[in-house]
Amino acid sequence: TSISCYGSSDGYLSLNPNADPENSAFTQYDLYKVDGDPDSLAEILDGSGDDDLVTSDITETDGVFAPALGEGKYLILGSKASPYQTGVDCYALSNAVEIQEPKELNIVIESSNVTCAGNDGTISIDEENSDTFDNYQLYKVVGDPDFDEVEADQSDTKVGASISVASTGFNGLGAGDYYVIGTVESNQEGINCTAISNIEIINLPTDCDHIYPTQTTCNSYYIDMDAEVLEEVCMTIDDSKNKWVVTNATPGVFFYYGDFTTGDFGTEGNTGETQLITVYLTQSRNTTLLGPFELQNEANVRLYDSSCSTLSYTVHIGTGRGNDDVPLGDASITFIAKEFTTYITSGKYDVKSIRNKVVTGLRSATYTFGMADGYNEDGTPLNPFGVGQIDVNDCNYSASTLATSTQSIQAESLSLETVENDVNVSPVPFDEEINLSYDLDYSSDVTIEVFDFGGNLLKTVQDRGVSKGSSTSIGVDFSIGANQMYLLRVTTDRETFVKQILSAKK
Repeated sequence: TSISCYGSSDGYLSLNPNADPENSAFTQYDLYKVDGDPDSLAEILDGSGDDDLVTSDITETDGVFAPALGEGKYLILGSKASPYQTGVDCYALSNAVEIQEPKELNIVIESSNVTCAGNDGTISIDEENSDTFDNYQLYKVVGDPDFDEVEADQSDTKVGASISVASTGFNGLGAGDYYVIGTVESNQEGINCTAISNIEIINLPTDCDHIYPTQTTCNSYYIDMDAEVLEEVCMTIDDSKNKWVVTNATPGVFFYYGDFTTGDFGTEGNTGETQLITVYLTQSRNTTLLGPFELQNEANVRLYDSSCSTLSYTVHIGTGRGNDDVPLGDASITFIAKEFTTYITSGKYDVKSIRNKVVTGLRSATYTFGMADGYNEDGTPLNPFGVGQIDVNDCNYSASTLATSTQSIQAESLSLETVENDVNVSPVPFDEEINLSYDLDYSSDVTIEVFDFGGNLLKTVQDRGVSKGSSTSIGVDFSIGANQMYLLRVTTDRETFVKQILSAKK
């Protein structure tokens, strides 16, 4: 019997039960692999032939010899003691049998990306360049690809049920890396052959309409669909003397809106099932500078049904600190969802929350907002959907017009620097130590960062539970220049202060 699947080397030989005359019984069977034309019995016995002895005294079970054979021609030499003369063996040589190896199976897949509608990516099977299989199963890569089909040690995720018709393909997919395993019966009973496809990447859409100005409502986003998209956020940067700090940003707020439809919750034959689920509002940006746009408060994170009626839900706005798995600027929405039901989420973001952020050399950034099922180990959104982007630009630099003039922004920046004295810094100039005293009307953990004017972070200090009258000292254990300007950034739970500090003359 030929090999079951390509590369398996599990071919075997068996006695013909219908042989005429019947096969004789032997006490020993030796297996030979044919090299060219089969050797004669005499050539094998005197060693003058070309055929190679593979295994001596192979085991026969119910007429089957199964020594895991690869592709090639084989024959068997049977031997037993003569019944008439002591010390003499009798021999018989079988006919040569060819064991063939099946061709290597192949499966090729193609993909289409998610559109702005969300979760509508596809995987299709290229039938022209693929073999035919009995069924096809789609997998989503988790971490590094793992092509082990054993459920116990498989890390990749099986996606939905298998299909038996290649042209059906797989639909309704989110972003990610996917592959297909095809399975077909082999010529050996109880053994299936498989093939693993290429890996295809389904990407998220870009430039989808999900970011809107302050007057946008659920109704204008989802029902009337007449909401005007917010094209950009404008920031004003003070780059004088290489300061590189955001002094203002407009408009004051913007909204994220997104919608999704739940699937089947699992009990066959049941409809209208409910399940407690959590959806995350997420954001990311294409730079390590700036910072996240912060949500205004829990009341401005909302969940609606398809008629834009507000539903019952629980909101948690992330802090990104301690045991909080939700990053700063993100939020979780937990609620009891019905299967096959559309829901709409929204979040109102404070544009001013990027003010005072250090943006060394940066004039533009792109932020991506969306929803997700959670977070991967590296902190990126898990199964993101409803994704949209907005650019944050230095509009003065790009010659765009801000609602506030450059002069008024500079005046506002100067006013902030002279009026805001909630964090006092001494001595001025500093040398071996920087002292901070707090004049806060609340208690907060504080992060203190020292930057040079090139935007390089020199030191970070954590100060816990500070309030009005608290003070701390920072040792200057980093290299400083004489009579140079530095930036001190102090971030509390509620706000950020940026102070210019001058080093002493040496």
